[in-house]
Amino acid sequence: MTTTRYRTRTTTAEAIQWTGENSAAMAVFAGDRFTETGRPGPALKETDYDDWFDLRVGDWVVRREGGWFGVLDDPEFSDRYETVEAQRTEPTAPPADLPERLRAVLTERFTALGNPYAEMRRNEKSPDGWPASHPLGPNDVAEVLRELLDGDEAQQQDGSEQ
Repeated sequence: MTTTRYRTRTTTAEAIQWTGENSAAMAVFAGDRFTETGRPGPALKETDYDDWFDLRVGDWVVRREGGWFGVLDDPEFSDRYETVEAQRTEPTAPPADLPERLRAVLTERFTALGNPYAEMRRNEKSPDGWPASHPLGPNDVAEVLRELLDGDEAQQQDGSEQ
């Protein structure tokens, strides 16, 4: 059984409906807040009251951001929540020339005179105004890669609008 995303007008939540036969799915969804032992029947430990709530077939177990859990009967759940449309985007492969473009931009931006064999360093001014140089780090590379990919997306959108 899969869970579906639902939202109120202000809150997005995930929920799963108790069928009486989906104990495994409920245990995965709610973790140790779900139990079938030590109580008259299956139960969920709600966040608001920090107490166990006995589940009836048809009840909805709702999980909101921050780990909040609650139980709603079917009419109350239907009044509060609506289904969130799945926003699926097809993953696009990066351009074939991306490694070469990344190497060229990094070399131009972070080496002395664009020398591809020089150590890559980031040049900036120190707080006291003097020049400073730091080795290139992963965040610098990620920033350049993000710029290149954003540029590719902008070009694709411009091409599709024409």
